[in-house]
Amino acid sequence: ENGVQLITLRKGHVELEESSENGVLRELKKEIGVEGKVIAKLGENEYIANKPDQGKIVKHVIYHLVEANYSPIELEKKGGLDDAKWFPYNDIATLRMYDDIKPLFEKTKTILQENKILH
Repeated sequence: ENGVQLITLRKGHVELEESSENGVLRELKKEIGVEGKVIAKLGENEYIANKPDQGKIVKHVIYHLVEANYSPIELEKKGGLDDAKWFPYNDIATLRMYDDIKPLFEKTKTILQENKILH
């Protein structure tokens, strides 16, 4: 958007016969070197992506909340990520992000409060 960087959530491909939960954990480990455990499913979304070799395609995304201990992020040498960062939870509301992921953070807050992780 006019040179402004927006925060988004990492997306990846789920392998054949793999659950979305296992897929997110595998992708996190592979692409940023972070291990964790799935806490909850946050939601699903579909959007149109433009692939140079295929044209416009519909992508279906399933988002999960993953608990992970802090560790340095090791960005995979190849891939579509320009950067990956940790943010304190209270800073999330100040970040510029795509409108379709804002509700996911609200759901995250509710889940964390219900589980007494966030006060």
